Amino acid sequence: MKQTTTCWLPLCMLVGLTVGCGETTQTQTAPTAIELPETVETLSVPVTKRDLPNDWGEHLVLVTTVDEVLVGGGTGLFALTANSLTRLDPNPVLDLAVFGGGVVVARPAGNYFWKDGVLGRSPLSDVLSDTSVAALSAAGETLWLGTSSGVWAYSNDRLSHMMDGPSIRRVSSTTNGKFVTMEDSEGAVFALEPADDEWAVLELTADGVTELQPTVDSLYALIGGRLHRMVSEGTSTVWRQIGAAGDSTDAIDGISNIQTQNDGAGIWLVTDTEIVGVLGNTRRTLERGDDLEEARLILDASNRPWLFGNGRLAVYSEAEVPSIDATWAGSIKEFADTNCTRCHGPLGTAIPLHTLEQWKELSTQIIEELTAGRMPLDGAELIGGDVELIRAWVEGGQQ
Repeated sequence: MKQTTTCWLPLCMLVGLTVGCGETTQTQTAPTAIELPETVETLSVPVTKRDLPNDWGEHLVLVTTVDEVLVGGGTGLFALTANSLTRLDPNPVLDLAVFGGGVVVARPAGNYFWKDGVLGRSPLSDVLSDTSVAALSAAGETLWLGTSSGVWAYSNDRLSHMMDGPSIRRVSSTTNGKFVTMEDSEGAVFALEPADDEWAVLELTADGVTELQPTVDSLYALIGGRLHRMVSEGTSTVWRQIGAAGDSTDAIDGISNIQTQNDGAGIWLVTDTEIVGVLGNTRRTLERGDDLEEARLILDASNRPWLFGNGRLAVYSEAEVPSIDATWAGSIKEFADTNCTRCHGPLGTAIPLHTLEQWKELSTQIIEELTAGRMPLDGAELIGGDVELIRAWVEGGQQ
């Protein structure tokens, strides 16, 4: 047995626990399947699609708070609205988690904390100075951290080293959930399971698991492109497929990835044609209306499904993503003053662009220059919006 390492830290979780030695726990895939819920709700929800910058890459993380959507990737941290994608910080972002009244931001250079429009360095960075944090997951008052030295947990101003091991690139947890799941840099999947004052480490890669997610009382896995649930039978555990085994039509095939609902009450999955939620005795299905390839599913704080793939982002929701006031007085003048007047202002040497009339006359050219990346000429990052904000202003009548 291994005693956890614990330290005190303002602003930041599980203390005085022990962790098992990590024996490989292998389950079997049972031939008897668990039936899909008979109650089916077919949802009809509009989809909103958004192109991302050409240099975005293959990594994207997203969280929502009460009044904003934050998106992170290799090109920085952004605030997303219906008509703008505003870069808040240019440094790469590895993961995001809503926690402690703000958003924890994992970056290669350390952990940071976003709150009230300010990005500051977190005290976690000083304590974890010898390890890098690549994955975050918040569950109630606990923040789980996947690092280059294993798994840590932060709660009640305490930081505890929960599991030694390889570099962790993904962590998932749920409020009041029994398990914490993780994936290392080589694709191996693990789960931490509490037992009295111990945490057992379950190594599940040998079961053929390619993705692993926790719910309140169980584990769900993607095995062979189909959804499975771990169940106990006597003194052993088995994986049971959700939906009939074999070639029956009563199964969901071609699942690309799975995601637990934030409250742990169910699991969501995505295929090429639909998004499905298995929630207790109910199955919710949503036909996909996007053209994203190899899409990855993300659930936000309201359990709205977002899909990311081939440089695009799509959200399925009745509620609109918050938007910026795309009027001259509301945002365009400030955008012009911040990004353009140093060259296009009254004292600049370029074409004048500091009045509403000038912007109306040259709006088409402005959009073309921003889209092509030719402006700002000095290569500075746009602040307070992007070309989508200008398009929204033009489409709204250039008010």
